[in-house]
Amino acid sequence: MLQRRLLLCLYGLGTNAGLKRMAASNREVGYADLLYVRRRFIDNAGLREAIRRVVDATPLVSATSGEKGPPRVPPTARSSVPGTRTS
Repeated sequence: MLQRRLLLCLYGLGTNAGLKRMAASNREVGYADLLYVRRRFIDNAGLREAIRRVVDATPLVSATSGEKGPPRVPPTARSSVPGTRTS
Protein backbone atom coordinates (compact mmCIF):
# COMPACT_ATOMS: atom_id res chain seq x y z
CA MET A 1 0.00 0.00 0.00
CA LEU A 2 2.94 2.33 0.68
CA GLN A 3 4.25 1.94 -2.88
CA ARG A 4 0.86 2.93 -4.30
CA ARG A 5 0.74 6.01 -2.08
CA LEU A 6 4.29 6.96 -3.00
CA LEU A 7 3.48 6.68 -6.70
CA LEU A 8 0.34 8.78 -6.29
CA CYS A 9 2.33 11.42 -4.41
CA LEU A 10 5.14 11.51 -6.96
CA TYR A 11 2.69 11.65 -9.86
CA GLY A 12 0.64 14.39 -8.23
CA LEU A 13 3.67 16.49 -7.36
CA GLY A 14 5.52 15.84 -10.62
CA THR A 15 2.58 16.79 -12.84
CA ASN A 16 1.36 19.68 -10.67
CA ALA A 17 -1.96 17.90 -10.26
CA GLY A 18 -1.53 18.02 -6.50
CA LEU A 19 -2.25 15.63 -3.68
CA LYS A 20 -5.90 16.64 -3.27
CA ARG A 21 -6.66 15.83 -6.89
CA MET A 22 -4.86 12.49 -6.62
CA ALA A 23 -6.84 11.65 -3.48
CA ALA A 24 -10.11 12.69 -5.10
CA SER A 25 -9.45 10.39 -8.06
CA ASN A 26 -8.79 7.39 -5.82
CA ARG A 27 -11.29 5.90 -3.38
CA GLU A 28 -8.77 3.78 -1.49
CA VAL A 29 -6.39 6.59 -0.51
CA GLY A 30 -7.35 9.83 1.18
CA TYR A 31 -5.69 13.23 1.20
CA ALA A 32 -4.47 12.76 4.77
CA ASP A 33 -2.76 9.51 3.73
CA LEU A 34 -0.97 11.19 0.83
CA LEU A 35 0.00 14.15 2.96
CA TYR A 36 1.51 11.82 5.58
CA VAL A 37 3.51 9.93 2.94
CA ARG A 38 4.76 13.20 1.42
CA ARG A 39 5.87 14.58 4.77
CA ARG A 40 7.41 11.32 5.91
CA PHE A 41 9.14 10.00 2.77
CA ILE A 42 9.45 12.75 0.12
CA ASP A 43 11.72 15.76 0.27
CA ASN A 44 12.64 18.25 -2.43
CA ALA A 45 15.95 16.59 -3.25
CA GLY A 46 14.29 13.19 -3.59
CA LEU A 47 11.55 14.58 -5.82
CA ARG A 48 14.12 16.26 -8.07
CA GLU A 49 16.08 13.01 -8.27
CA ALA A 50 12.96 11.05 -9.24
CA ILE A 51 12.11 13.58 -11.97
CA ARG A 52 15.71 13.50 -13.22
CA ARG A 53 15.63 9.71 -13.50
CA VAL A 54 12.39 9.77 -15.46
CA VAL A 55 13.72 12.45 -17.82
CA ASP A 56 16.99 10.57 -18.30
CA ALA A 57 15.16 7.31 -19.06
CA THR A 58 12.77 8.86 -21.59
CA PRO A 59 15.18 8.73 -24.59
CA LEU A 60 15.89 5.08 -23.79
CA VAL A 61 12.21 4.18 -23.95
CA SER A 62 11.62 5.98 -27.24
CA ALA A 63 14.80 4.49 -28.72
CA THR A 64 13.65 0.95 -27.95
CA SER A 65 10.13 1.54 -29.26
CA GLY A 66 11.41 1.94 -32.82
CA GLU A 67 10.19 5.49 -33.27
CA LYS A 68 12.56 8.17 -34.48
CA GLY A 69 12.09 11.52 -32.83
CA PRO A 70 9.02 12.95 -31.16
CA PRO A 71 5.56 11.89 -32.31
CA ARG A 72 4.37 13.85 -35.31
CA VAL A 73 1.24 15.94 -35.12
CA PRO A 74 -0.71 16.16 -38.39
CA PRO A 75 -1.03 19.68 -39.74
CA THR A 76 -4.36 21.42 -39.32
CA ALA A 77 -6.22 23.43 -41.92
CA ARG A 78 -5.42 26.84 -40.50
CA SER A 79 -4.72 30.07 -42.23
CA SER A 80 -2.26 32.66 -41.04
CA VAL A 81 -5.04 35.26 -41.20
CA PRO A 82 -7.42 35.14 -38.20
CA GLY A 83 -11.02 34.42 -39.09
CA THR A 84 -10.27 32.71 -42.41
CA ARG A 85 -9.96 29.02 -43.13
CA THR A 86 -8.18 27.21 -45.92
CA SER A 87 -9.87 24.30 -47.68
